[in-house]
Amino acid sequence: MLSILQSSSSFFLKQLRKASAPPEDMLLFSTSVIHSVLEYAAPVWHSSLTAEQKDSLETGQKQAFLIIYGERFTKRTCSYHKFCREAGSLSPADRREGLSYKFFKKMIRPDSCIHHLIPEKRDESILSRLRNLSQYSIPLARTEKFKRSFVLYALRSFPTDISEDFCDDFINIY
Repeated sequence: MLSILQSSSSFFLKQLRKASAPPEDMLLFSTSVIHSVLEYAAPVWHSSLTAEQKDSLETGQKQAFLIIYGERFTKRTCSYHKFCREAGSLSPADRREGLSYKFFKKMIRPDSCIHHLIPEKRDESILSRLRNLSQYSIPLARTEKFKRSFVLYALRSFPTDISEDFCDDFINIY
């Protein structure tokens, strides 16, 4: 499925290049149309991606940059990630991570409709005596599918006890 989406997006980018569209417009098209389709519901499936699927998404972005920037991309002197940032974009991995973090921060709010998926908070008196200072106890995962679920991934990967200012700064990075 990814290869079909990426090949059709490459086709449209090539059409824009033939029409002499400036790189900024092509990047805007790529970001607003292609990324929105490829990363639909990314927080849900991001933690379950295989290495091959992650590489496929990165390859798609590199192909898009090759079409958009041509020689400037092939003869770059900096790393791929630095080129992404200079071009005003993020790598697919960074975008998925940012989307996942935003989703998780909404999910742990008590008024969220899916807050019930998060385990109960630990008692503050017990927290000071534990090695793992996470506010939430991470449930035991018995199946591989559950081990790769978003909830476990988010509880292990993202901080849960930070100030809102830090959250805004972290989200703005993405």
